[in-house]
Amino acid sequence: MYILEPNQKMIPYINHLRDYPRYPSGEFAVICQRADDQPLLKLADQFGLLGIYVGANDLERIVALMEHVHRALLCTKEIVAPESMSFESIMAVKQKGSVYCSCYAACLSEALLAVGVPAVRVSCLPFEFDGDRHVGVLAYIKDSDRTAFFDPTFNTYFTDGSSALDLFDIRETYWFGRQPAFRPITIDKQWPLFLGGKEYTDYDSWYGDYMAKNCFRFFVPETSQCAVAGVAARSCFLNPVGYNRENQYDTGISERTYVQASSIKPVQ
Repeated sequence: MYILEPNQKMIPYINHLRDYPRYPSGEFAVICQRADDQPLLKLADQFGLLGIYVGANDLERIVALMEHVHRALLCTKEIVAPESMSFESIMAVKQKGSVYCSCYAACLSEALLAVGVPAVRVSCLPFEFDGDRHVGVLAYIKDSDRTAFFDPTFNTYFTDGSSALDLFDIRETYWFGRQPAFRPITIDKQWPLFLGGKEYTDYDSWYGDYMAKNCFRFFVPETSQCAVAGVAARSCFLNPVGYNRENQYDTGISERTYVQASSIKPVQ
Protein backbone atom coordinates (compact mmCIF):
# COMPACT_ATOMS: atom_id res chain seq x y z
CA MET A 1 0.00 0.00 0.00
CA TYR A 2 1.14 3.52 -0.81
CA ILE A 3 2.02 5.76 2.15
CA LEU A 4 3.06 9.38 1.64
CA GLU A 5 4.73 11.43 4.34
CA PRO A 6 2.93 14.71 5.15
CA ASN A 7 4.11 17.57 2.94
CA GLN A 8 3.77 21.34 2.70
CA LYS A 9 0.93 21.11 0.15
CA MET A 10 -1.22 19.17 2.62
CA ILE A 11 -0.77 21.53 5.59
CA PRO A 12 -3.59 24.02 4.76
CA TYR A 13 -6.08 21.15 4.45
CA ILE A 14 -4.93 19.57 7.71
CA ASN A 15 -5.23 22.94 9.45
CA HIS A 16 -8.90 23.15 8.45
CA LEU A 17 -9.47 19.71 9.98
CA ARG A 18 -7.72 20.77 13.17
CA ASP A 19 -9.90 23.88 13.42
CA TYR A 20 -12.96 21.58 13.38
CA PRO A 21 -11.69 18.21 14.64
CA ARG A 22 -14.82 16.63 16.15
CA TYR A 23 -18.17 15.38 14.91
CA PRO A 24 -21.25 15.10 17.15
CA SER A 25 -21.46 11.58 18.59
CA GLY A 26 -23.98 9.25 17.05
CA GLU A 27 -24.64 7.06 14.04
CA PHE A 28 -26.63 8.07 10.98
CA ALA A 29 -28.28 5.09 9.31
CA VAL A 30 -28.97 5.32 5.58
CA ILE A 31 -31.79 2.96 4.64
CA CYS A 32 -30.84 0.92 1.58
CA GLN A 33 -33.04 -0.72 -1.02
CA ARG A 34 -33.21 -4.49 -0.67
CA ALA A 35 -31.69 -6.73 -3.33
CA ASP A 36 -34.97 -8.62 -3.73
CA ASP A 37 -36.76 -5.50 -5.04
CA GLN A 38 -37.64 -6.02 -8.68
CA PRO A 39 -35.48 -3.22 -10.19
CA LEU A 40 -32.38 -4.58 -8.45
CA LEU A 41 -33.17 -8.18 -9.36
CA LYS A 42 -33.40 -7.07 -12.99
CA LEU A 43 -30.15 -5.11 -12.74
CA ALA A 44 -28.23 -8.04 -11.24
CA ASP A 45 -29.53 -10.40 -13.92
CA GLN A 46 -29.07 -8.05 -16.89
CA PHE A 47 -25.44 -7.25 -16.07
CA GLY A 48 -24.38 -10.54 -14.47
CA LEU A 49 -23.37 -8.79 -11.25
CA LEU A 50 -23.42 -11.88 -9.03
CA GLY A 51 -20.86 -13.45 -11.33
CA ILE A 52 -18.58 -10.46 -10.82
CA TYR A 53 -19.11 -10.26 -7.07
CA VAL A 54 -16.65 -13.04 -6.21
CA GLY A 55 -13.76 -13.41 -3.77
CA ALA A 56 -12.57 -15.09 -0.60
CA ASN A 57 -14.29 -12.56 1.69
CA ASP A 58 -16.65 -9.60 1.57
CA LEU A 59 -13.89 -7.04 1.05
CA GLU A 60 -12.50 -8.95 -1.93
CA ARG A 61 -15.98 -9.25 -3.41
CA ILE A 62 -16.69 -5.53 -3.03
CA VAL A 63 -13.32 -4.70 -4.58
CA ALA A 64 -14.10 -7.02 -7.51
CA LEU A 65 -17.24 -5.00 -8.26
CA MET A 66 -15.34 -1.73 -7.83
CA GLU A 67 -12.70 -2.89 -10.30
CA HIS A 68 -15.38 -3.87 -12.79
CA VAL A 69 -17.05 -0.44 -12.63
CA HIS A 70 -13.69 1.32 -12.90
CA ARG A 71 -12.56 -0.66 -15.94
CA ALA A 72 -15.91 -0.26 -17.68
CA LEU A 73 -16.10 3.51 -17.25
CA LEU A 74 -12.47 4.66 -17.48
CA CYS A 75 -12.10 6.59 -20.74
CA THR A 76 -9.80 9.37 -21.99
CA LYS A 77 -12.30 10.97 -24.40
CA GLU A 78 -14.31 14.16 -23.80
CA ILE A 79 -16.95 14.23 -21.04
CA VAL A 80 -20.34 12.71 -21.91
CA ALA A 81 -23.57 12.90 -19.94
CA PRO A 82 -25.80 9.85 -19.39
CA GLU A 83 -29.57 10.23 -19.68
CA SER A 84 -29.94 9.56 -15.96
CA MET A 85 -27.81 8.59 -12.99
CA SER A 86 -28.84 4.94 -13.17
CA PHE A 87 -26.43 2.05 -13.65
CA GLU A 88 -28.06 1.17 -16.97
CA SER A 89 -27.92 4.71 -18.38
CA ILE A 90 -24.33 5.27 -17.31
CA MET A 91 -23.18 1.94 -18.74
CA ALA A 92 -24.93 2.86 -22.00
CA VAL A 93 -22.39 5.64 -22.58
CA LYS A 94 -19.29 3.75 -21.41
CA GLN A 95 -16.25 4.26 -23.63
CA LYS A 96 -18.13 6.91 -25.64
CA GLY A 97 -16.56 9.51 -23.36
CA SER A 98 -15.46 10.23 -19.81
CA VAL A 99 -17.98 10.48 -16.98
CA TYR A 100 -17.76 12.27 -13.65
CA CYS A 101 -16.92 10.65 -10.32
CA SER A 102 -20.60 10.85 -9.37
CA CYS A 103 -21.35 8.43 -12.23
CA TYR A 104 -18.72 5.94 -11.05
CA ALA A 105 -20.17 6.14 -7.54
CA ALA A 106 -23.77 5.79 -8.74
CA CYS A 107 -22.85 2.63 -10.66
CA LEU A 108 -20.95 1.04 -7.79
CA SER A 109 -23.61 1.83 -5.19
CA GLU A 110 -26.39 0.35 -7.38
CA ALA A 111 -24.28 -2.71 -8.21
CA LEU A 112 -23.61 -3.33 -4.51
CA LEU A 113 -27.28 -2.92 -3.63
CA ALA A 114 -28.13 -5.42 -6.37
CA VAL A 115 -25.88 -8.10 -4.83
CA GLY A 116 -27.19 -7.45 -1.32
CA VAL A 117 -24.51 -5.13 0.08
CA PRO A 118 -25.84 -2.04 1.89
CA ALA A 119 -24.12 0.89 0.19
CA VAL A 120 -24.59 4.60 -0.42
CA ARG A 121 -22.99 7.35 -2.49
CA VAL A 122 -21.16 9.90 -0.40
CA SER A 123 -19.98 13.35 -1.46
CA CYS A 124 -16.75 14.52 0.16
CA LEU A 125 -16.51 18.30 0.49
CA PRO A 126 -13.66 20.74 1.17
CA PHE A 127 -13.67 23.45 3.82
CA GLU A 128 -14.58 26.17 1.34
CA PHE A 129 -16.41 26.03 -1.96
CA ASP A 130 -13.90 25.60 -4.78
CA GLY A 131 -16.16 24.23 -7.51
CA ASP A 132 -14.98 20.69 -6.81
CA ARG A 133 -16.03 17.74 -4.68
CA HIS A 134 -15.35 14.03 -4.83
CA VAL A 135 -17.95 11.28 -4.77
CA GLY A 136 -17.31 7.71 -3.66
CA VAL A 137 -19.24 4.90 -1.99
CA LEU A 138 -19.67 3.81 1.61
CA ALA A 139 -20.34 0.07 1.84
CA TYR A 140 -21.04 -2.18 4.79
CA ILE A 141 -18.59 -5.09 5.03
CA LYS A 142 -20.65 -7.75 6.73
CA ASP A 143 -17.97 -10.25 7.73
CA SER A 144 -15.92 -7.57 9.52
CA ASP A 145 -18.97 -5.58 10.72
CA ARG A 146 -17.64 -2.24 9.51
CA THR A 147 -18.34 0.42 6.94
CA ALA A 148 -15.60 1.46 4.52
CA PHE A 149 -15.07 4.02 1.75
CA PHE A 150 -14.50 2.80 -1.80
CA ASP A 151 -13.45 5.02 -4.70
CA PRO A 152 -14.35 3.48 -8.09
CA THR A 153 -13.12 6.54 -10.00
CA PHE A 154 -9.55 5.78 -8.97
CA ASN A 155 -10.07 2.09 -8.16
CA THR A 156 -8.76 2.39 -4.63
CA TYR A 157 -9.67 2.33 -0.95
CA PHE A 158 -7.93 3.42 2.26
CA THR A 159 -6.56 0.91 4.74
CA ASP A 160 -4.80 0.67 8.09
CA GLY A 161 -2.96 -2.41 6.86
CA SER A 162 -5.55 -4.91 8.01
CA SER A 163 -8.96 -3.27 7.45
CA ALA A 164 -10.54 -0.91 4.94
CA LEU A 165 -11.24 2.51 6.47
CA ASP A 166 -14.39 4.59 6.61
CA LEU A 167 -14.40 8.33 5.96
CA PHE A 168 -14.15 9.32 9.61
CA ASP A 169 -11.10 7.06 10.08
CA ILE A 170 -9.54 8.70 7.03
CA ARG A 171 -10.36 12.22 8.23
CA GLU A 172 -8.91 11.52 11.68
CA THR A 173 -5.68 10.18 10.20
CA TYR A 174 -5.26 13.38 8.21
CA TRP A 175 -6.15 15.38 11.35
CA PHE A 176 -3.18 13.79 13.13
CA GLY A 177 -0.96 14.96 10.27
CA ARG A 178 -0.46 11.54 8.75
CA GLN A 179 -1.19 10.34 5.25
CA PRO A 180 -3.57 7.34 5.36
CA ALA A 181 -2.49 4.42 3.22
CA PHE A 182 -4.47 3.53 0.13
CA ARG A 183 -4.25 1.02 -2.66
CA PRO A 184 -1.90 2.34 -5.37
CA ILE A 185 -3.61 4.06 -8.29
CA THR A 186 -2.71 2.42 -11.58
CA ILE A 187 -4.27 4.90 -14.02
CA ASP A 188 -1.90 5.87 -16.82
CA LYS A 189 -1.40 9.62 -16.34
CA GLN A 190 -2.02 11.18 -19.74
CA TRP A 191 -2.84 14.69 -18.53
CA PRO A 192 -1.46 17.23 -16.03
CA LEU A 193 -2.55 16.85 -12.40
CA PHE A 194 -3.03 20.08 -10.44
CA LEU A 195 -4.23 20.91 -6.94
CA GLY A 196 -4.00 24.28 -5.22
CA GLY A 197 -2.02 25.67 -8.13
CA LYS A 198 0.63 22.94 -7.83
CA GLU A 199 1.38 20.27 -10.44
CA TYR A 200 1.91 16.64 -9.44
CA THR A 201 3.96 14.03 -11.25
CA ASP A 202 1.89 10.98 -10.30
CA TYR A 203 -1.60 10.02 -9.19
CA ASP A 204 -0.62 8.62 -5.79
CA SER A 205 0.93 11.85 -4.49
CA TRP A 206 -1.92 13.92 -5.97
CA TYR A 207 -4.67 11.70 -4.55
CA GLY A 208 -3.27 11.81 -1.02
CA ASP A 209 -3.50 15.60 -0.99
CA TYR A 210 -6.76 15.68 -2.95
CA MET A 211 -8.57 13.59 -0.35
CA ALA A 212 -7.07 15.63 2.50
CA LYS A 213 -8.82 18.59 0.89
CA ASN A 214 -12.09 16.73 0.39
CA CYS A 215 -12.47 15.09 3.81
CA PHE A 216 -13.69 18.18 5.66
CA ARG A 217 -17.42 17.36 5.62
CA PHE A 218 -19.78 14.98 3.85
CA PHE A 219 -23.26 14.51 2.52
CA VAL A 220 -25.28 11.45 1.58
CA PRO A 221 -28.85 10.78 0.42
CA GLU A 222 -31.33 9.98 3.17
CA THR A 223 -32.07 6.66 1.46
CA SER A 224 -29.99 4.64 -0.99
CA GLN A 225 -31.72 3.06 -3.97
CA CYS A 226 -31.39 2.56 -7.70
CA ALA A 227 -32.24 5.60 -9.80
CA VAL A 228 -35.09 3.86 -11.61
CA ALA A 229 -36.94 3.51 -8.30
CA GLY A 230 -38.10 7.05 -9.01
CA VAL A 231 -38.10 8.50 -5.48
CA ALA A 232 -35.97 11.57 -4.87
CA ALA A 233 -33.97 11.32 -1.64
CA ARG A 234 -33.28 14.26 0.65
CA SER A 235 -29.57 15.06 1.01
CA CYS A 236 -28.20 14.87 4.55
CA PHE A 237 -25.12 16.94 5.41
CA LEU A 238 -22.75 15.91 8.19
CA ASN A 239 -20.74 18.87 9.47
CA PRO A 240 -18.06 18.92 12.16
CA VAL A 241 -18.80 20.61 15.50
CA GLY A 242 -18.70 24.40 15.19
CA TYR A 243 -18.97 24.54 11.41
CA ASN A 244 -22.32 26.19 10.74
CA ARG A 245 -21.68 27.86 7.41
CA GLU A 246 -23.53 27.34 4.16
CA ASN A 247 -22.05 27.81 0.71
CA GLN A 248 -22.76 26.75 -2.87
CA TYR A 249 -22.55 23.06 -1.96
CA ASP A 250 -25.50 23.54 0.39
CA THR A 251 -27.54 26.09 -1.48
CA GLY A 252 -27.34 24.07 -4.70
CA ILE A 253 -29.47 21.38 -3.04
CA SER A 254 -33.06 22.31 -2.24
CA GLU A 255 -34.03 19.17 -0.29
CA ARG A 256 -31.44 19.02 2.46
CA THR A 257 -31.10 18.55 6.18
CA TYR A 258 -28.22 18.59 8.67
CA VAL A 259 -27.46 15.45 10.64
CA GLN A 260 -25.71 15.25 14.01
CA ALA A 261 -23.58 12.12 13.77
CA SER A 262 -19.98 10.88 13.79
CA SER A 263 -20.57 7.87 11.55
CA ILE A 264 -22.65 6.83 8.53
CA LYS A 265 -23.91 3.27 8.27
CA PRO A 266 -25.79 1.88 5.27
CA VAL A 267 -28.42 -0.56 6.50
CA GLN A 268 -31.31 -2.60 5.10
